[in-house]
Amino acid sequence: MFDVEYLRKCLESKRIFFEFYRFDKETVTSTQASKLLKVPLTSIAKSVLLMSENKEPVLVILPGYKRIPQKRLARVLGKKKLRLATKEEVLHITGYPAGGIPPFFHKNKILTIVDKELMNNEYVIAGGGDTKTLLKVNIRDVVMIQNAKVLDI
Repeated sequence: MFDVEYLRKCLESKRIFFEFYRFDKETVTSTQASKLLKVPLTSIAKSVLLMSENKEPVLVILPGYKRIPQKRLARVLGKKKLRLATKEEVLHITGYPAGGIPPFFHKNKILTIVDKELMNNEYVIAGGGDTKTLLKVNIRDVVMIQNAKVLDI
């Protein structure tokens, strides 16, 4: 399993600006993160792992208040169906636990979609590698590192 220290080393090696926020309690929802850091949900970048019918992973990064229109996104991506990944799939594919997935530096290369609305922010707050850590990072760095597609979700 990957962890916060692994994520820190990756960020430093790429010379990416970042800040970690560490908490005593788990912060696995966007609402929790928003309240703890006193930032709007539009600044929270939640990372959600989906699986296609062929077990191909798709990482969707979207504002904290939004839900993923799975049927519409599946059509846009040329997939028959998308479903939420299980906790086991999340850990196996990303290397990080569900609720703590950072937007990049995963165990496997993953097709990544970033919601266009997040591009209105210079920095976003995302999962920091475990369920007690959040990460502040430039959303453009996420798009670059992940070679992400920016779509209107």
